[in-house]
Amino acid sequence: MSDDDVVAKEIAEVRDDLDVRRDILRAVLIVTGAMVAYFALPLHGDHWPFAVLFALVAVGLAVPLTVNTIEKINVAEHPVATAFEGVAVLASLVIVAFATAYYSLGTSTDQIPGIQTKVDAFYFTVTTISTVGYGDIVATGQGARVLVSVHILFNISLIAGAFRVVSQAARDRRAGGAGL
Repeated sequence: MSDDDVVAKEIAEVRDDLDVRRDILRAVLIVTGAMVAYFALPLHGDHWPFAVLFALVAVGLAVPLTVNTIEKINVAEHPVATAFEGVAVLASLVIVAFATAYYSLGTSTDQIPGIQTKVDAFYFTVTTISTVGYGDIVATGQGARVLVSVHILFNISLIAGAFRVVSQAARDRRAGGAGL
């Protein structure tokens, strides 16, 4: 192997490393942006219709995002990094969507009396997604119970399925010789 070939190989490895870092950085920025939007936007009081719309749009983006991520993984140079990005974005969308809905419901009605702040709603969302459910915040109204039930079913069907499909696509691509 000539010196030029060695240099070219090293340059390619550096580019690959930069591509992976770019994908991970993009995922971190998207997740951070979703969290900043959630905590910065007015989602209470008279703004509750905006909160509901925001939540519906975020949930509505989950399915096409998952399909797009699978398509990207199938052609990606670094399928695992692409999968990481897709899963991080999907998870942040779901968390922000349901936290927004819980916050709006909790602060404008008495259906979730334990939710008084956005942090409360975020915490309730994460404990619901993780199925921990400490019991310190509970849905007491029928509307809130329906929303929590939809959230749980959504988690089971879409999130679990999306994680499985995305990770399988990444494994298949990686087994085919693609890098990280």
